[in-house]
Amino acid sequence: MSVQTIRLAAVAAVLLVALSGGMGSPGALASSGTDEPADAETITTTLYPGWNLIGWVGPATPTSELFDEIPELRQVSAWDAEAQAYLRAQRNRDTDLPTLTPGMGLWLRLGGGVPVEWVRPTSDQGVLLDLHRSRNLLGWTGADDVRVANALARLGDDLTEVWRWDAEAQRYVSYPPGSSAARLAVLARGQALRIELARDTRWWELGTARPTFVFADDITAGQREEVRALFESAIDVIAMRFGVHTTDFTVNVPAGNVFHCSVSHDVIEFQFPGCRTGAAAHEYFHVLQNVLAVEPHESYFGPDWMSEGTADYAQYLYDRETGASGRNPRFAVEQLTRTPGEVHNFDRRHFWLTYAIGFVAAEWLVDRAGEESLADFYRLGRIHDHWEDAFRVAFGIEVGDFYDAVEVYRHERAPIFPHLTDGNIEPVVTPLSDAASPAATEIRSQISELSEFYKQRFGGPDVEYTVYVVDAESLPSTFVSVFDLRNECPLPMVVTHSMTIVLGCEVNPHTFYVPRAEGYKSRLASNHFSSMLYRLAPPGSAQHLRPDANVYCLWGIFWLCIGIPEYAAARYDAHIGAADLEDILLRQIRLALNTPKPLSSFENRFSPRDDPLRNNVAEAALFSLAAHWLAEHAGDTALLEYFRLLPTAQTVEEAFEQAFGLTFEEFYEQFEAYRATLTAE
Repeated sequence: MSVQTIRLAAVAAVLLVALSGGMGSPGALASSGTDEPADAETITTTLYPGWNLIGWVGPATPTSELFDEIPELRQVSAWDAEAQAYLRAQRNRDTDLPTLTPGMGLWLRLGGGVPVEWVRPTSDQGVLLDLHRSRNLLGWTGADDVRVANALARLGDDLTEVWRWDAEAQRYVSYPPGSSAARLAVLARGQALRIELARDTRWWELGTARPTFVFADDITAGQREEVRALFESAIDVIAMRFGVHTTDFTVNVPAGNVFHCSVSHDVIEFQFPGCRTGAAAHEYFHVLQNVLAVEPHESYFGPDWMSEGTADYAQYLYDRETGASGRNPRFAVEQLTRTPGEVHNFDRRHFWLTYAIGFVAAEWLVDRAGEESLADFYRLGRIHDHWEDAFRVAFGIEVGDFYDAVEVYRHERAPIFPHLTDGNIEPVVTPLSDAASPAATEIRSQISELSEFYKQRFGGPDVEYTVYVVDAESLPSTFVSVFDLRNECPLPMVVTHSMTIVLGCEVNPHTFYVPRAEGYKSRLASNHFSSMLYRLAPPGSAQHLRPDANVYCLWGIFWLCIGIPEYAAARYDAHIGAADLEDILLRQIRLALNTPKPLSSFENRFSPRDDPLRNNVAEAALFSLAAHWLAEHAGDTALLEYFRLLPTAQTVEEAFEQAFGLTFEEFYEQFEAYRATLTAE
């Protein structure tokens, strides 16, 4: 059989033509570049006499050019999925179908008696399509050799039927979803599929263009693939949700565990593995903000809370879509519940509050105007000099009115902890449901008891925090449900020494030496003691004492940070009859005997071990024994005196010696001599 070869002429310019939504209009390309057909890659498609189903993967092109280049072409048909009807074009009659755009599935009817080898240009860009219930025609813009089942996996159960047209045989070939045929069949770029859907959806087809990745030499091949997959997934999800996409950016990937992730216009610094979790979609959305709103080599449009809040919102959607464990909205609620005061001038608040209030603001804006409005705001930056004008157009509200409204929403989403606004220095117990009220009364009584115990035994100060109490059935309807979305019945949740107690849950013990019958009560005691330490030495107040040390502790000496609270918990349990102090000490001794290293080797952190959980328990027991020894030597009140002295001490050693009457060297020598006498009996 003879074959005729033809070549589609280069398209002089990309046509920016909006199709009807029913045909599957392409989403907004955030990239500012244009296709250059003269240098474009080409593919060859064999067209047979009769009907041919092909995917349009070139740039936007007048339909008339196909008739000019393919003399045998008699008719072009595209499927309007919204109207469930065909749009047709014939030679010199293309009013219904004047333009072909990427992602279209097209029927081409050829006359003549021989096949035609059609050489045509392609675009490397992905395409965003609106698909509709029932029939759709998809043009495949992705890479070759992708299995049909993998290509359509995102459609899930919405996909009911899949067919490919065999033009040579002039018949359909069926690939039922879930079948071996769908798993084995592969797609080639420029092919098309007819699919049936159970509902309307949005569809993102990744093209062949990819971001530019620059990896440090010590980033392994597996890590490189992981980073590429993270950004490919982020582009996919954000295109589907916000209707914008670009691959025209660079990702620099140095090695390091530091969470250093940043953007300068279209260049992302993505330290690996530090940025592995919870950053790819956030930083990619910053790139979109810049490419949409500002000229090349400029960065950022609008206030910081908008920039960071919308990027955090994009990351939240990505985490939810992919099943990742993200920080929002928990992070935002945690920040805002402990931040009293007005937030009208967001940019002058604490750095992390910019992210928190920005996220809550983005939630409010999406509820008002939809997800795509966040991208619209940045797109409008190219035509408005002032962000306030773009804001009004994108969201339909003046900035001042928005500030008033989001202030109300902020307090609904994340009410300020009551203890921060009542003018007293005391814990506040707040039931969040009627069923929790009796338990709240009991918890108030327990707090009063343990507060008195810590004052009498340790010389503890007055402290303030909030305890929310809720029953498991009511939890999902309360704002505190965001604190642990992964558990239907979460553990007591501590947020900056305020906490939520969910009644009726099985709670593991907080420390290592029980089991206890009522876990939330031990958590409550532990939370109260931690609040005392924070009151005596607020976060950062002791940072000057060891500024260059890699210490996993706010208060200078790691084993003291762990050991003193463990010892205090044991004392309280013995006080309320939950455990016998001698039994606790014996268990601690048996565990500590598994730790041969000297106590002085734990000033910075636990030992790195192959089984850190088991060994850390043994080491924590050793730390508690050290605190017990110090209490026996200088009295229980000396333990808190150490923390009380830290903010004004010149050195950690100074605070230790004043509190316990021993230098570190003297203490370590005497404690190790004591350890040498310990046995498991």
